[in-house]
Amino acid sequence: MRASVPVDATLEFAEIAPEFPPQITRDPDAYFEGQCINQAGEDRWRTASECGCRCGTMDLSASFSEASLLDGSASAPGRCWPLAWMHSMRLATAGIFRHPALAEGDRFDYIALVNADLFLVRPPPVDPFMLLHRCGCTMAYDRFSVEVPGCYDGFQEILGRAGLPHPMIGTGVASIGGQLLVARLSLMLSETYLNIADYLAEGIYLHRWGDQLFFAAAIQAMQTQRNDEKWGGPDDPAVTDFAGSYGVCLHDMFFDLIEPQNLSGWTGSAAEAEALYGRSPLLIHRKGSWRDGRVWWACS
Repeated sequence: MRASVPVDATLEFAEIAPEFPPQITRDPDAYFEGQCINQAGEDRWRTASECGCRCGTMDLSASFSEASLLDGSASAPGRCWPLAWMHSMRLATAGIFRHPALAEGDRFDYIALVNADLFLVRPPPVDPFMLLHRCGCTMAYDRFSVEVPGCYDGFQEILGRAGLPHPMIGTGVASIGGQLLVARLSLMLSETYLNIADYLAEGIYLHRWGDQLFFAAAIQAMQTQRNDEKWGGPDDPAVTDFAGSYGVCLHDMFFDLIEPQNLSGWTGSAAEAEALYGRSPLLIHRKGSWRDGRVWWACS
């Protein structure tokens, strides 16, 4: 892997041990007792170490990923979310920002956090890091989304107990940055955000709260404490010029996202993609696509 990266890039590896939040660590089995029942009435924690059963119908099994890869016809049955996924969200929302490689010193100004099932298959039209640097935003993304019902059970109640506001879209809970986070690192390293992330961590395991909810909470915290010098103070462009978007630079550079159902006729050719979909994909979001030669061909 080191040999395959560009000569001007530095590749570093770090091991991070996933851990339950303190509320769960003492006795996970007792904590999840009766909390992870699927639509068939099965206790998925006892049988498969899964929970968050009201959120979505995505099947993360290897057999489903393989079936989808072959012909795109497999439909995902309702199921709960595996422990590995829960730990990955705990890592993405807090654990990685506490690792010495990021937390110690002033090595980096910005961070890009990319999910393992998201693939960039052509150069983006805008450098997101330069966008942040020139505009003074805290985050770059294409738009806010309304979180899916069932995927934020209890979220607003937990925030309310601590007096924490959250961005809303109408009456829906807003989310941002789920698959790809490009952000000011100081925001994610701040004690304020990490305390919020720890406070909300229990919901990852019990209700399948995703990282996109946490990142929306982070930008809300900065707006709420806009006069605090640790955020850059009241003259920070994120709380002046971009207050209307909670400090986010909204740019359609991430909009060209091809989802699995659109890939059945694609061979990896940009020209063919434009003929099929009217545009060439910038990003492909697909489970198990590291097995798909078309993605490797497009990336090369």
